[in-house]
Order: sequence, then C-alpha cells, then structure tokens
Amino acid sequence: MPTKNKFLFSQLTRAWLGVPFYNIQFVKELTDDTTTSTGLIVYSSINIQNYPSKRRVDDKFKTDFNHQIVFDDKIPKWNYLIKTT
Repeated sequence: MPTKNKFLFSQLTRAWLGVPFYNIQFVKELTDDTTTSTGLIVYSSINIQNYPSKRRVDDKFKTDFNHQIVFDDKIPKWNYLIKTT
C-alpha cells in the first residue's frame, strides 16, 4: 500500500496540473487548497530564507558519510536517503 506521501503528491500534481505558477503565494494557496477523499488536508508555509548555492563539500565529509547515503536507482541525483547511525 502506498504511503500517505504518495497520496499527497498525486493530489498536488492534480491541483497543479496545467496551472501557471505566477508567484510563490499563488502556489502556496493551490497547495493549501489540496485535499484527498480520505480527509488528508495540506498546510504549507513559505520559507524566505536565502541559502548559498554551489557550496563545496569537504572531501572528508564525503568519505565519512558516503556509506550512509542510499541513492535511488532511477533518479539518484534527486532522490536519496541519508541513514543516521
């Protein structure tokens, strides 16, 4: 049986289908209006914090934690799991 997340993503996809995203507030409103037939309600918030991009990851960090990262078979660049010890 699919997880609740899979149900949520399918409903979000339906809510967003064919709709141009004019601005972040509009996307938030579309998201907040999303529900499922089983009563799942979506609440969202907008994070306005700026994050630095293209930060270099230290090689030691990669070596120490590489064995704890499990990459997805289909889209490993986007989908991965970081296992904690």
